[in-house]
Amino acid sequence: MIDTKRRSLAKALIWRAFAVCTLGTISVLTVEDLKAASLITLFYHSIQIGLFFIHERVWSLIKWGKSKELVVQMTGLSGSGKSTLANVVQKILLLKGIQVEVLDGDHYKRNFGNNPNFSKEENEINIKRLGFVAKVLARNNVVVIIASTHSYEKLRKEVEVQTKSIKTIFLDCDLNTLEKRKLKGLYKKEQVVDNRKDKIHHFTGSSHPFEKPSICDLRIKTSKESIEESAFRLEKFIMESINFNVPKRKKES
Repeated sequence: MIDTKRRSLAKALIWRAFAVCTLGTISVLTVEDLKAASLITLFYHSIQIGLFFIHERVWSLIKWGKSKELVVQMTGLSGSGKSTLANVVQKILLLKGIQVEVLDGDHYKRNFGNNPNFSKEENEINIKRLGFVAKVLARNNVVVIIASTHSYEKLRKEVEVQTKSIKTIFLDCDLNTLEKRKLKGLYKKEQVVDNRKDKIHHFTGSSHPFEKPSICDLRIKTSKESIEESAFRLEKFIMESINFNVPKRKKES
């Protein structure tokens, strides 16, 4: 976000106010003439305010050394580690003084969905909702990590269109590994008989399709990496992205 002209001018005036007091005091003590000291101080700082204002405006247009908007869109099967990884990386970035917010798809679905389930329609509404919130946060200099399944390529593309500087991270974990992990108990619930109350219908990756991204900015194989290794890679990627050193997107085979 670029500083406005009024903000740059305010910064210049406040900074010079401190300098006026300092130089004025030194001038009076040196020349021992209040009128001469006042003229020296007024002339010097009038020039300095103008120079500082120009200096600020030029630097506000230079990208070097500045961070930029960033939305990280995670995609992967349920249990692949999206929320866990996002929360770990958030803590690391906060310690570095970077404002970051995690948008957990499951949390938003539970709190804002009228009928939270795993249907395509509900997932579509939830993803669009997450994309809108991410857009608002990002334009206020907050790094956003969306931790949601994002099952469909079309919906991921729609979020990319409406949000600037979005990066897609694919958490790759095979179904066999996910079933062995027994995370959330969701895969087991999907396999029970239809008349059970805890039966999950339209479960992504099992009875419901999951479309792997054809192109992604970073692929993390959570079935083969430790959480520490994955967190290191994601944190490094985010730091490179907000400092304008972004690796090229990779096609997925």
